[in-house]
Amino acid sequence: MAGLQQIAGLFLVERQSAVAGETAEQRLVRRKKHSAPLVEKLRVWIDLQRATAPPRTPLGEALGYLDRQWKRLVLFLTDGQIELTNNRVERELRKLVLGRRYAEVPVMQSWRYPRLTVPSTEGSGLT
Repeated sequence: MAGLQQIAGLFLVERQSAVAGETAEQRLVRRKKHSAPLVEKLRVWIDLQRATAPPRTPLGEALGYLDRQWKRLVLFLTDGQIELTNNRVERELRKLVLGRRYAEVPVMQSWRYPRLTVPSTEGSGLT
């Protein structure tokens, strides 16, 4: 839970920046002041936990993943335009993929899916 609390602190800093309506430059200053120390503490916690957690346990695998992805994780500390997570982008991509999958349903079999609505791919770059 300590690791999750530290990660929650990073999201709190981002939320405060969004509420304040900061520019990318202002967000970067805030990140260096508030997020960088949290990231350093998180790194120490990861190293301590990796020393004690067996690598084939769920915790050990998660810590190994964090260690392998560390450079990507801390990239947001170098540029105020980089988002902390890519959830928004993944959500938008999921809409495109689901729309494409539904569009592949044969018209002859559409009676089997009476509530199925086929999303338009117009403007998505898929047309």
